[in-house]
Amino acid sequence: MVDKEREFSPEEQAYLDGYVKKIQQELHLTKDDEINTSDKEKKSQENCRQMLNTFFNYWYKKGKKPEQITKEIVEMVQASKESAFVGINLRFSSLERVLSNGEIKSVFELDDTQTETSRTNDETLDMRRELEKYLGFDDKQFPKSFAFGTDQQREKGPAEQYGPFYFSFSEDELPKDTLCIAGDLLNPSGIPESMHTKDYLEAMKTAMQASAEDEETGMKIYRDFASCRSHTLEHAPIIQAMIDLDKKYSTTSDTTADTDTYSQQMTYIEVLIPKKITIKEASELVVSKENFAPDEENDKLMSAYPNFREFQQEVEQKYGIKIKTTGELNKHLFSDTDLSNYQTWFEQE
Repeated sequence: MVDKEREFSPEEQAYLDGYVKKIQQELHLTKDDEINTSDKEKKSQENCRQMLNTFFNYWYKKGKKPEQITKEIVEMVQASKESAFVGINLRFSSLERVLSNGEIKSVFELDDTQTETSRTNDETLDMRRELEKYLGFDDKQFPKSFAFGTDQQREKGPAEQYGPFYFSFSEDELPKDTLCIAGDLLNPSGIPESMHTKDYLEAMKTAMQASAEDEETGMKIYRDFASCRSHTLEHAPIIQAMIDLDKKYSTTSDTTADTDTYSQQMTYIEVLIPKKITIKEASELVVSKENFAPDEENDKLMSAYPNFREFQQEVEQKYGIKIKTTGELNKHLFSDTDLSNYQTWFEQE
């Protein structure tokens, strides 16, 4: 466990600050880099600085050497930039709808016949819309919810818990007002403890003290959580590098014992894109075999097509989208199901 109460001596803090300053300079996150930038970009810079400082101090307390953290963060940020993409993971029912529409829509743009499997309760929808406006999107903008990915997420997609199918898009053509959130917009629990900044902890403290009936305070808490986790697309590789490095460090640390499975599922970067996104813009459609479970929706797909090759040909010919598979079927997902039928279905690709 990290000793959260242990304070650094002035000499030790100055020593660590020197390394953090070096990282900020290398990643262009200094105050000087904020000159001639928008308020949104300044906020992104500040959030990144806070997260880097928190991350650095956290893992230093866990025994990592400052030069090691510095080197690995800078290397991972560069790797993230070189392999960056945005994607959206889907279950088969949502994939059918997207293929039929020819575009990926916000939940607020779906008609009543399409909302059953896509919408949550009205209160949650109201909260999402309120936060979107708070973050700067206007009444005519309905940002599409994607996730940021790098080579680390190529096999299963950037938000694998939402389904085994994912569309991959280049982030080069996204509008300047695209906004990213470290973790899920409505659920701040996903970001690792090593990235819990002072603003994040302040929002958490308020949340723990607030009454469940106090709606005004509740909305403020969600706004504060969204604000301290927001950043521009330009800084997404920095946040992703910390998430990936935290996973790497945690494999040899007792930190994994402190993280519940649900929180781990929320550990991704949500990307809010305020423009029309057609499926023809996609680089490819990927089917993650490892994430392909024996459920009603996937059985429906297999019933509709005699084998994967038939499905692949229709998608590529009808929609002009390249489709491929990654990985292998996860036998642990088939503990009560005959795996061979699924293996045979995928064999003809």
